[in-house]
Amino acid sequence: MDFFKPSNLMNFKNRVSYRVGLWLAACLAVTLLFFRDFFMNLPSMLQPGNLQREGVYGWGILGVCFLWLFLKKGQVARDMKAAQTNLIYAVLGISIILGSMLLPSSSNFVTVYRMLAAFLGIFALLFGRAAFIPAFLLTVYAFTLVFPVLVRPLAEGPWGQATLWMVVGLSRLLGLPMASRGEVLTVFTSSGEEISALVTYECAGQVTMGVFLAIFALMMLDAPLSRKKAIVLLLIGILGTTFQNLVRIEGILWASHFWGWE
Repeated sequence: MDFFKPSNLMNFKNRVSYRVGLWLAACLAVTLLFFRDFFMNLPSMLQPGNLQREGVYGWGILGVCFLWLFLKKGQVARDMKAAQTNLIYAVLGISIILGSMLLPSSSNFVTVYRMLAAFLGIFALLFGRAAFIPAFLLTVYAFTLVFPVLVRPLAEGPWGQATLWMVVGLSRLLGLPMASRGEVLTVFTSSGEEISALVTYECAGQVTMGVFLAIFALMMLDAPLSRKKAIVLLLIGILGTTFQNLVRIEGILWASHFWGWE
């Protein structure tokens, strides 16, 4: 059953332009009712201090998802023209909208997810299966938010310990004057000053790994590979992401050695 035939939707013609207008109007209403404070606080969220405190990975992966959606705009447009709405998409859309409203906002990134999920639910109501690609991208974005939380026990345990061990081993191999005591690394500057750094589970690189896995998923959807090639590339990417995280930590330690706290 098509819920959006002229006879069922205030005599609107069942054309993409009308449904797009209806979608935009509904998104604006949802924004004004539930997310007005978010947009009012957005300038302060993007200030350097807040970005440093909350991280920029959420904005970065969101930008990647929007870029990928832009590249796929032709396919989405074709699906919008061909899509027929039915009871399944109506239930799915309403469920997504209700879920986004009930989800608590624990951070700015979660608020962004809730807002985009509400927009997606309305889109599914109006365009049916055309919501597949936006839904996949929103799932990728959600994955980057929950991945660090899911792997935290591992990061606090063997993953974090392995990272610490590799940082200490690489530092000594490169000749960095330092001492280690558990999770505390002490770097000696050229002037003899001692600077101590606590290598916690957050240094394990789980955020970066989540971003890599999300981008890998986008790549696989865009250019599917055989299982063997996909596994090889995935392993190379995991090793490369781990290595760049070590380079990041080493860069901080060497910077403290040459320039001190400044």
